[in-house]
Amino acid sequence: MRFKVQHEDFVVEERARLPLSRKGAYALYEVRKRALTTLEVQARMASALGIPRSAVLFPALKDRNSVALQYASLKGTGPAVLEGHGYSAHFVGRSSRPLQPRDLQGNHFTLILRDLEPNEARHVRARLGQVERFGLPDYFDRQRFGSYAPGQGFVGKKILERDVEGALRAYLSQPFRGDPPSVRAFKPGPGALGRVGAGL
Repeated sequence: MRFKVQHEDFVVEERARLPLSRKGAYALYEVRKRALTTLEVQARMASALGIPRSAVLFPALKDRNSVALQYASLKGTGPAVLEGHGYSAHFVGRSSRPLQPRDLQGNHFTLILRDLEPNEARHVRARLGQVERFGLPDYFDRQRFGSYAPGQGFVGKKILERDVEGALRAYLSQPFRGDPPSVRAFKPGPGALGRVGAGL
């Protein structure tokens, strides 16, 4: 069995309760992306509009290796349709506030599995019946532990392990992809906190 052979083999659609209002400081968009991370789409939208990346807000991140339909809020106004390489965004209304994770109700997934052996097909069919009856539990994998800090591991994993110092060290010292310039300037680098701690 093979999965995620093509980006279209994994389709995820956000289900959201949009806080729409007749007027508001934010424009809401439905964004379709393919083979891009959410942060890459955020950067491309901001660049196309000539605004700071921080003015384009997504309440959740979606997999690069997929086709994803998700929502974004834009501070100010924007065009009815915004398109670029790998994404398109369509205006759906205005809101008095930016979108937040609590606005999301869940995700709908469409999966294509390829080259199943007969016994695998029977097993999948049986499992689908169980999923339809009982649902599918969410679980923790690597993406649930937050960004990876080289040499220090996942911030979220350290939190679950109750390693507060390790989590703070990883979060405050390691620049992450997507950090705005002001945050990158604040972070001293992986070894700096250890040097500071040694001098206390």
